[in-house]
Amino acid sequence: MFSEIAWFGLKPVTTQALEPIVMGADKTNVMTTATAKHSGLNSYTGIVYVVGENGYQISRSYICETQQPSQLPPSNLKLPIANGEIECSPGSQSLY
Repeated sequence: MFSEIAWFGLKPVTTQALEPIVMGADKTNVMTTATAKHSGLNSYTGIVYVVGENGYQISRSYICETQQPSQLPPSNLKLPIANGEIECSPGSQSLY
C-alpha cells in the first residue's frame, strides 16, 4: 500500500494523530483518521474519493468530526451513491 501512496509525499503513520491511510478495495478512495491522543479533543475521519461527472473523473474530499470529544474517530462512513454526499456515522458530523 505504501508504494501506491508514496508519490503523495505522505507517510502512512506519524508520531502525531494521523493514522494509516487506507485505500478502498476498488481503488477509487482513500481514508485516514486523526485520533485524539488526549481527552477533551475531537477525532476525525477524512476521505478523498473519485466520482464521474460529465465524462470526467473528479476527486472530492470529505471530513467527519466527532460531535463530542472522543478518542475514537468516526467510523463506517458511507460512500456516495447518487447525490455525491458522504454520510457521517452516528455521533459525528460533516465539517462542510
